[in-house]
Amino acid sequence: VYPNPTSSYFVLDVDNEIFGSAFKLIDIKGSEIKTGIVSKNTIIQLDGFPQGLYFLMIDGVNQPFKIIKL
Repeated sequence: VYPNPTSSYFVLDVDNEIFGSAFKLIDIKGSEIKTGIVSKNTIIQLDGFPQGLYFLMIDGVNQPFKIIKL
């Protein structure tokens, strides 16, 4: 996941093992704010969302990724 921290977007550069897996982006309050399917170099836009900490959950990956929006 890069760039992190970010001001507007981040890129998922993933292994072939999780292509086609679902992802969820969750804010610090636990609200699901974005969903989608992972592909090679998926770009996730954060424009319009407030600064803060977000969690990216990907099916098949045990630990969430922490994303910081500046």
